[in-house]
Amino acid sequence: MLHHCHNQVAVQEKVGSNILIVEDSEFVNKAIKTELEKLGHHCVQAYTLEEALLLIKLMETCDFIILDLHLPDAYGEKLFHRMSEYRDSKIIILTSEEDIQIRSTLFKSGVLDYILKDKNFINSILKADETMRNIANNIDFNILIIDDSALLRKYIEMVLSVRNYTVLQAKTAQDGLDTLKNKKVDLVILDLELPDMHGTKVLEIIKNDSIFFTIPVLILSGTNNPELISSVLKGGASDFIQKPFNIEEFVLKIDLWSRLRTKTDETYYLQQLINEYKNVIDRSTTVAILDAKGAFIHANEKFCQMSGYAKEELIGKSYEIIYDSQILGVISKELKVAMQNKKVWSGELRYKKKNLEIYTTSTIASPIIDICGNVIEYMLVSNKDEHS
Repeated sequence: MLHHCHNQVAVQEKVGSNILIVEDSEFVNKAIKTELEKLGHHCVQAYTLEEALLLIKLMETCDFIILDLHLPDAYGEKLFHRMSEYRDSKIIILTSEEDIQIRSTLFKSGVLDYILKDKNFINSILKADETMRNIANNIDFNILIIDDSALLRKYIEMVLSVRNYTVLQAKTAQDGLDTLKNKKVDLVILDLELPDMHGTKVLEIIKNDSIFFTIPVLILSGTNNPELISSVLKGGASDFIQKPFNIEEFVLKIDLWSRLRTKTDETYYLQQLINEYKNVIDRSTTVAILDAKGAFIHANEKFCQMSGYAKEELIGKSYEIIYDSQILGVISKELKVAMQNKKVWSGELRYKKKNLEIYTTSTIASPIIDICGNVIEYMLVSNKDEHS
């Protein structure tokens, strides 16, 4: 069985792509090329379909095609299909054409994105760049489709594989559960009407499993029964998509969960990294942590040895049990002012042991601040050189 470990997050470098720009306006074509090359891409320009078809054969690699739908020798859907016949490149439509029907048809045919030329044209180019860079992050994202319709599975695979997703297929509930156990799965698309088990039962099994319960499950069903929809959402489904579905909306939801999973993995990795740093500090030096009011919430073994107090004698007590204000004098005031101003304080700090011996040690008091700017903890780190 493969366990889902997310203790590493690959850092995606901003590596440029090879792009064919197909746009009949010389001014617009040049503007797209200029901006994309500023962003690190390599661009080749074409102004007609005939020229584009010739260039695409000559280009060693063509990662993306940015295509306008109005060319002197071709237009609309036919233009898209002619371009997609010749190369397995990913096509982004960048156009002023607002025809909803054409837009929908092109998404069904596997277009990567459909971007309208913004009044601020730079925004449109940046959207295209964002789409291309997001695609690179999808390679390691595995999507499991559990649906008994081979036609629907194949269609969804076509749409998602264009976006670099790895698509796994299962035609029965048991096939799907077996795939979960043996493959890395980041998202499940689940039909409710399966030949061997109802989808609600499959959802229940996934959400009650200690390994798989965090995997997002999108329900795909033709039902419009509000009680059933409510039931699966309350049962842990991340979303409900009704058949027949709008393919652009479907793709956007998949992309949303992919981005969210990436952010979750990054957050998990950073938290693990922070914990490792804390553990290293905890093992190598004298550490105590106070809450925002100055009460102990943690004291490591070295701190307890230095102070003479057991950990349970410190937790919940004010730091003044150790750093008595009558002993500290001016230093105590400096420390309090630093804490109030959310500043790091460092200096020689005198403290009293449990047996009332007085010692001095070099200490750093650092505030831990949350996203709103509020102090949630203070970390006190002292070296082990102490003297009476």
